[in-house]
Amino acid sequence: DTDALAEWLASRQMSYEGGFSGRSNKLVDGCYSFWQGGAVAIVSAAVAAGQENDDQDPWLANNSDNDSNSPTDPSHLLMDEGMLERYILLCAQDVAGGLRDKPSKRTDFYHSCYNLSGLSCAQYCGKTSFGHPV
Repeated sequence: DTDALAEWLASRQMSYEGGFSGRSNKLVDGCYSFWQGGAVAIVSAAVAAGQENDDQDPWLANNSDNDSNSPTDPSHLLMDEGMLERYILLCAQDVAGGLRDKPSKRTDFYHSCYNLSGLSCAQYCGKTSFGHPV
């Protein structure tokens, strides 16, 4: 049920912080930038292609005829990419280096890896060539 999954994933992005929580009634955690953000990117691609069960890869589908503001446009993710970027860069990043779960926590390799992966999803998923919008 793609619609239910998309709705659940969208509800995991917190409107105030901009980051993702792992489940209901939990605080935002930087690693979910990838775990939830990556899932949002995949679901967004499936919705954009309109083929959740087809054999064609939704990332490679030709969507050149779509309006750029359409929800079926592959560059339109079902999340607020800007808010996710802000959370990662302003809240999860430590001035001494590394990334963390949330501002009150210490940095570690696990959260650094998944925060950077989530940042990459926010900045590049849905683009046909890296760094250039569709």
